[in-house]
Amino acid sequence: MTVEEFVQGQIYPEPILVVEDEDSVRSLVLRKLARAGYTAVGAANGIDALALLREQHFGVVMSDINMPKLNGLELLQIIREAYPDVVVIMVTAYGDLDHAIAAMRLGASDYVVKPFDLDQLMNAIQQALRLRQRNLARRYIEFQSRVHPRDEANHRLLLSTVMALANSLEAKDPYTVGHSQRVAALAERLAHALGLRESEIRYIHMAGLLHDIGKIGISEAVINKPGPLTPTEYAHIQTHPLISERILVPVAELNGALRMIRSHHERWDGSGYPDGLKELEIPLGARILALADAYDAMTSQRPYRPALPREVALREIERGAGNHFDPSLSRLFLGILAEEG
Repeated sequence: MTVEEFVQGQIYPEPILVVEDEDSVRSLVLRKLARAGYTAVGAANGIDALALLREQHFGVVMSDINMPKLNGLELLQIIREAYPDVVVIMVTAYGDLDHAIAAMRLGASDYVVKPFDLDQLMNAIQQALRLRQRNLARRYIEFQSRVHPRDEANHRLLLSTVMALANSLEAKDPYTVGHSQRVAALAERLAHALGLRESEIRYIHMAGLLHDIGKIGISEAVINKPGPLTPTEYAHIQTHPLISERILVPVAELNGALRMIRSHHERWDGSGYPDGLKELEIPLGARILALADAYDAMTSQRPYRPALPREVALREIERGAGNHFDPSLSRLFLGILAEEG
């Protein structure tokens, strides 16, 4: 059986549980999901949600945080312990970053700010469903690895080969020596501050190490050009995330990092590449990588300019919040760097 056959056999997409104490909001979300072709069930509070989870199988739970009887964070803790494979999206009040961070630390896959745009909410739901699908595929791969240990050894060998390719990139582009390691470390710090699960942090760290591996397929003359790139040259260098993805697809251990690597040059306002994703369409790990990558690129020497002072780079990150970068993640990232003094 292939991974695709395994996933298709899970009667996918699975039902979505919407936990919201405001009747009008809950009804609005349920109607939107139904029109989009999803099966969705509503619960007015955390206690009712737990009863439904005991009776029925759900792939994704979307829950408000501020609810009577059992709040969203308490519900999230129980789900993580009792139903660890269920993907949870939390809904928090506008500007309440503390609740969002707490939810991520407890294992939420993402958060949506309330009052929310319904299209933005659907993007978060779709991303959660994709994560659920990847989790099922990864579970199958882990099962196959136990059944076929020789395959697992081959995967480890292939992963080692990929890491060797990543190291060889620095020989091709001497201006980026240590860049991938620094990006991986910065991204890992931001992921820890968000409270992401260790498994997700490992993928983010690996994506940081490998995010530029596709530059192996980019002309050295373009990479090391001391002046501005022509439109043709810029279009050429924009292909490197897609090349990275093609190189890494055969490595099963990197399944959780591939979309982060593909999307790390997407922008919050939709002006990035290669897919023109915007806001919550961009995977959370890619939004984290974008901040770490941009900061390290600005503070490193490049063929076309000297390294920028730290203060200038921080101002650029602040200025880019809300257009280039996720605004909530930007505030957290700047806070982490400010603690360094």
